Amino acid sequence: MGVHILHDPTYDYCCFYCSVTMWAFGPIMYSPDEAEEFLGYLKKDPREYKDKELENLYYEFRQVRDNEICPACKCKSINTNGGDCWCAECGHKWTV
Repeated sequence: MGVHILHDPTYDYCCFYCSVTMWAFGPIMYSPDEAEEFLGYLKKDPREYKDKELENLYYEFRQVRDNEICPACKCKSINTNGGDCWCAECGHKWTV
């Protein structure tokens, strides 16, 4: 029992649902893979977030995933060279 991913195969949309309360919640995501990635990105159980917090975290997750912001400090001072990325602000390095 816990948080699972509800998948609509017709449109390939997904959302989270609680298997205890049988309640769907959170953003509509574009694939099961994206939903799994977002679930892994969260620092705590998604049921513990308020709706607005989860919305903001999903927006942040998409920016990090798309290399629009640094995953460490969340600034936009990103440099890339092929698959290597680094932040000019905090010096964090990562590979995509």
